[in-house]
Amino acid sequence: MLAPNGVAEHDSEIRKVYKQSGFYMNDGSNTPICTLDWYAFQVFPSSDGKHLVRMGPWASSTHQLALSFHKNGKEIKKY
Repeated sequence: MLAPNGVAEHDSEIRKVYKQSGFYMNDGSNTPICTLDWYAFQVFPSSDGKHLVRMGPWASSTHQLALSFHKNGKEIKKY
């Protein structure tokens, strides 16, 4: 995950290769399989590169994201 611009200064080198957060092949390619337009401190990608669990911040109400499930970059369920 790439942090929003200005949040993490150490991202500058990786941003030269990867322009957006997302899934990339582990072969040195910089062409994304799918991109993500959000940021999370903690995610759990599947080994097939198609699924992802996104952890929300500590939810203190039922209106805040606790976790969400994604397939091919699209949210399929959230709690």
